[in-house]
Amino acid sequence: MPARAALAIVLALALFPALAGAREPDPLLPDAIIFPGGQAGLIMVVNKAEQRLLIYRHDGLGNVWLERIVPCSTGMVQGDKLVRGDKKTPEGFYVFRQKLLPSELPDIYGTLAYPMDYPNFWDRKIGRGGDGIWTHGINKPLVDYDSNGCIEMLNHDIAALEGEIRLHDTPILVYDDLAFERSDLLREEGDGIAAFVEAWRQAWTASDIARYASFYDRGFFNTDELPFQGWMDRKARVAAGYRRIEVGIADLRVFRHRDTVVASFTQSYRGDDRFQSVGHKRLYLKGGPGDWRIVAEEYGPLPGTPPDKWLTAQEKRDALTTPPLAVAQLSEPMASASAGVILPSGPTLVAAGQPQEPQSEAQAAADEATRVSLEQTTSTRNQGPEVMVLASLASQEGPDDVSSDSGLSRPLVASASSGVALPAPAQTADNNGQDAPPADGADPGDAAQEPGPGQTGAPVAAPGPEPRPTPAGLTAEAARALLAGWLAAWEAKDEEAYFSLYAPDFYFKDLSLHLNSFRRYRSRRFREAGAISVRASDVEVSVSGDRARLSFSQRYQSDRHVDQGLKTLELRAVDGQWRIVAETFQARP
Repeated sequence: MPARAALAIVLALALFPALAGAREPDPLLPDAIIFPGGQAGLIMVVNKAEQRLLIYRHDGLGNVWLERIVPCSTGMVQGDKLVRGDKKTPEGFYVFRQKLLPSELPDIYGTLAYPMDYPNFWDRKIGRGGDGIWTHGINKPLVDYDSNGCIEMLNHDIAALEGEIRLHDTPILVYDDLAFERSDLLREEGDGIAAFVEAWRQAWTASDIARYASFYDRGFFNTDELPFQGWMDRKARVAAGYRRIEVGIADLRVFRHRDTVVASFTQSYRGDDRFQSVGHKRLYLKGGPGDWRIVAEEYGPLPGTPPDKWLTAQEKRDALTTPPLAVAQLSEPMASASAGVILPSGPTLVAAGQPQEPQSEAQAAADEATRVSLEQTTSTRNQGPEVMVLASLASQEGPDDVSSDSGLSRPLVASASSGVALPAPAQTADNNGQDAPPADGADPGDAAQEPGPGQTGAPVAAPGPEPRPTPAGLTAEAARALLAGWLAAWEAKDEEAYFSLYAPDFYFKDLSLHLNSFRRYRSRRFREAGAISVRASDVEVSVSGDRARLSFSQRYQSDRHVDQGLKTLELRAVDGQWRIVAETFQARP
């Protein structure tokens, strides 16, 4: 065989997995993705803190990977939704219950809209208010924190997902700031929950009511509004009335919903040959490995067959090829991998001289009323009984999201790792609208100058900044003292002392966690671990003005995990004391 032909075969074999779409699972995942189920599909994850929508794909075998990232906009008031009209986007695990086309929508909602199932059963029981939370397109520039509670996307991004969003199935996980976990630990957690659900099923099938009751929390509530004892009394009566009970579980999926875990599945039930039913069940769990308890149980009919309605070819073409309104087109266009269309390659600006008028209260109220009417009409016309009930609930409260029409949209940049067009990191800006400061090392006044008359050679660089003096008390010894206190608090699992050593703007680079998410991540590790031992050796300290760096070899050991590697703590002066502003860890064998 000629060498060139042999080489071609080798290259083809090497490239085949990539050409076939094969992907290695991501080693770190949002900790809300515990077990996505046995049917391959998409998982949509909203990071409110960064105004980004992460689109994950899973293969139905437990493998999950990040496919792409697109920009989005959430509620103009930050935090989790509590009441109607608070302009916040709810956080947790949700699915889409409807699909609305342009002919069913006011123009403001763009190409497509997918109403979500907020408030779900758990939300209502804990008193969360509001309704009408949608994921939808927009016919205007995308602006950070610009909705009244909905999740807004550019038309081309939501249109590109149309064929892959499955009603009542595709999850959308929404959090203020994502907490990440190792995928193998999430799979282990999912296996444990699957075993818990299977043991619960076996106890029910065996009519072992005492064992069945042991799976429940005493404060348990359910769709029939029976208290714990009333529920168990009913189960005992039913079990006594049948010689044989069969319970089946299919399509188990497990996601985190705020501080609970939701196990969702199709349940079949048969009592002798006299009664049988099939429906959809959600078990809401609290606790942890070896101590899960069912705190709520929701059961209802299976969703009706989704309506077979799609964007027309022209609507799809328009969505995928039309740039957002009022966006200045720049040179050197860039392809968006999420939609396969051409988008501006630089910052997208609201057209000069086009001031955006805020929406009036009267117009906002009219839009709310219009959308409630739309949701009710399309629910009863296109969906099954379950969605008709949801429409009835929607009639009691208007939708929350009415978008404003002001601000700047965020540019897209190319990802060097994947070739995918990703949103540029949101620029920090003061409330007065001033531009963010330049990046570290960049000085707007340091532009290179051509030699003037009589000058030769390269331009002279502007003098660098003067070294910052080290504030009194912020010494290397103080940095070492912080390290000692940090290690002691970690070993003692003293959360108050441990987190008091972190700066408010702390960022854990390894898992892309800001302080609040890092606190949740570390607190959960504190709860799950037994005794903890953390040792630091070969400590190196460097101090420069109001900044310092601690580098050392770290060895961590608990009853669940052992690792060692190079840890770096970046320190900054906060109120005259060292505080940890960034942390990285490089594992070593």
